[in-house]
Amino acid sequence: MKQTVPMQLTERRQSNWLKWALLGGIIILIAAAGWLAVTWYQGGAGFGKQGLSPAEFEEATGLRVTLIAVTAGGGMVDARIKVLDPEKASQLLANPKNRPILIAEDGKTELSPPSEMDFDVDLEAGKAYFTLYGNP
Repeated sequence: MKQTVPMQLTERRQSNWLKWALLGGIIILIAAAGWLAVTWYQGGAGFGKQGLSPAEFEEATGLRVTLIAVTAGGGMVDARIKVLDPEKASQLLANPKNRPILIAEDGKTELSPPSEMDFDVDLEAGKAYFTLYGNP
């Protein structure tokens, strides 16, 4: 003898399974969005991590960071600075050991300017300068 299952019971089971799968998917999406929001927020801009506020950095170096942005389709990082105090900035940048290095938010990746780049120039107050870094 064949056993028959009413059609409504099979449809109800499929409907319940679909509802649970959809609910699980929504919960996973909400959890992923929350995780991304928290990690993005905690990344911050990076200034406070080294103990210098932007104002303290400007006072110590005579430079103001005006832009750090990924450019050239992601292949380069454009860093721009404005000279506030040419004397302080020149003393800092004249030493090759003080070349500006960018450190990624993860703290592991460092980007250095091209080694042949010359920072021994006559800096002018109020003038903006830029450096392009390769972005691996």
